[in-house]
Order: sequence, then C-alpha cells, then structure tokens
Amino acid sequence: MNPFKKFAILIISSTLPICPAITIANESSDNPAYRPTLNPVEFRPATHHDSVALVRDGKPIAVIVVARDMLAQSTSVPMVAAHEFNGHLKLATGVTLPIVGDHNAPEHGTLLLIGRSDLTRRLGLNPGNLPPEGFEVQTFASDGLRGMAVIGDDTDITRMQFTTHGDIANRAILFGVYDVLERFLDVRWYYPGPDGRV
Repeated sequence: MNPFKKFAILIISSTLPICPAITIANESSDNPAYRPTLNPVEFRPATHHDSVALVRDGKPIAVIVVARDMLAQSTSVPMVAAHEFNGHLKLATGVTLPIVGDHNAPEHGTLLLIGRSDLTRRLGLNPGNLPPEGFEVQTFASDGLRGMAVIGDDTDITRMQFTTHGDIANRAILFGVYDVLERFLDVRWYYPGPDGRV
C-alpha cells in the first residue's frame, strides 16, 4: 500500500538542530508511513484520492514547483530543498524531476510543491501558523492537479547560509523534505559525506 494515498503528516520541530522536539499524537504502527526509528509525527486522514507517484517506469511523471520569487535564488531554502530532494530521488530511481516556478506550473498532472506559493494558496494548502521550523506534508487532488506539498514555517527563507554556528536560515522546508526522503524513500544519513548516506 502506498503511504502517500491515505495520510498527511504534520511534524513540529524545535530550533535545535541536534535534538528536535516533536509533538506526538496518534502515531500508530498500523499506519504504513509509521517508522519507529524516525521522529514521531501526527498522522491525520487525508482527503480520498488515488496514490501519488512521482516516477513511473524510469521516467519522471511529476514536476517540482517552488514560489516564483524563490526560483531565481539558488540559495533560497525552497531551492536547496528541491535540489536535495532531486539528488536523492536520482540516487533512488535514476530520475530527476523538472523544477519550475508556480507561475509556470502545469495546469494538470502531478506536482511536488515545496514551500508556500500562490499555487499552494490557490489549492487551499495552508497549514496555518506553524511553530518555528515546523512543517506539514500534505497530499492533494484538486482541479486536475494532484501531488504532495511540503510546506514549512517560511520566515527567513531567502538564503541558506552556513557559518561555524550552523545555518542562520529557517530550515523547516528542508526538514520536511528530509522527512519525506526518510519516511518514503528510506534514505538515511549516518554521518556526513556520500559514504554516510544509505
């Protein structure tokens, strides 16, 4: 059973990069997306629709969509998250998905929405006020579009800078993408570098 079919995921993370604090509610081993080795999350029933597939028969069947103003900024958190997702999807499937701005998103088909945009608002994908570095993963089917959205607290997402004290940008969207990679593609990072990734 495809876990994208029946569940939306809400994760609330702290701002501590080493030890996130998670709100636990209704996590059950009966849920196909449940992973006892990952941070606990709240699973909420999603609207009823068919499974969401991003790749089929070695070919991309989805498009990654970010907000138009983030598309031109390669160091914006949504773009870093989109490239992280694509890089790991390529390792898992050999395929990358095209990345477009919400102004050029297809009117029909499968989308992976990363971050809030005019398109997420038009589709009613607004998780409301999220705590700092909190994110929500939702599946959707509406108006000929279907897919998954990774939406995070989007304060200070215009740059992804690294310093000796860690990143100074809000990483909620990136954390959401990492959770999807861990939960649904079984990617794990045990230590830095390609040898630490499974």
